Amino acid sequence: MPERNNEDPPSQFHLFLARLLVVVVFTSAFIISWPVFEKMRERGWFPEPRIEISGFEPKESVAIERHYSFVPARRETQADKSGRAVFYKTGPGKWRVVKGGTEELRNTTIFIPDRHGVFTKKVGTFEITTIFRQGS
Repeated sequence: MPERNNEDPPSQFHLFLARLLVVVVFTSAFIISWPVFEKMRERGWFPEPRIEISGFEPKESVAIERHYSFVPARRETQADKSGRAVFYKTGPGKWRVVKGGTEELRNTTIFIPDRHGVFTKKVGTFEITTIFRQGS
């Protein structure tokens, strides 16, 4: 017949210490890894899509919106001297120009796929370029 282990179960204090140790280890791992993640993101390890639309008047205010999505989003910018508006941090999905440009441009859906690449679309005098690549 096997012998029974007659040790006492761990006390509440020891259970508390074990749980505290787990929290401290995971928190410190997060605190240590966060700056590394930020450096990698800055160097293009985690690409973020961007939309470039050319053909605007210089300094024209332009806005795009993704409202048919789980997380609605809006990005605003001003066209540069060459008439190009660049929108950063635009996730995959269907975007629309809601401010600036012509009616034809505002009725056009800008689709950002969930794969890498550079995609170009002409709408009247405007050229829409979607850039989603490593280090973009």
